[in-house]
Amino acid sequence: MKDIDLKKLDPFAQAVVELRVPIKHGEVTIDRLTLRPPKAKDALAIDGKAAYSMAATLGLLEVLSGVPVGVLGEMCPEDAAEASFWVLLTCQRFQGVINLFDPEAGEDPTEAAGTPSPTSSATFAE
Repeated sequence: MKDIDLKKLDPFAQAVVELRVPIKHGEVTIDRLTLRPPKAKDALAIDGKAAYSMAATLGLLEVLSGVPVGVLGEMCPEDAAEASFWVLLTCQRFQGVINLFDPEAGEDPTEAAGTPSPTSSATFAE
């Protein structure tokens, strides 16, 4: 999966997940999932499900893509992992961790305001 700059994502843009292994739905072969931009009502698909569970992931993926959970369940693990990234991004938007309208409003989880990473040599400096 390529690096994505959250500050350059359009909150109204669709996300596309190219499947490495196409999945079948009847006579239709699905080789990509097109996820529409999320709306507040989409959070109902994961309401009551354990956070970050596969049930929550597939539930939200179903409403964003329009592909039934039974079909999404046929994805290979690598494709499911990539699709899960977009679901996690959506969940973080619902929680306010990421704000695509005002990227400075949400905290970038990869940056800790000048704090060296735990594996940085600066962490172990005397």
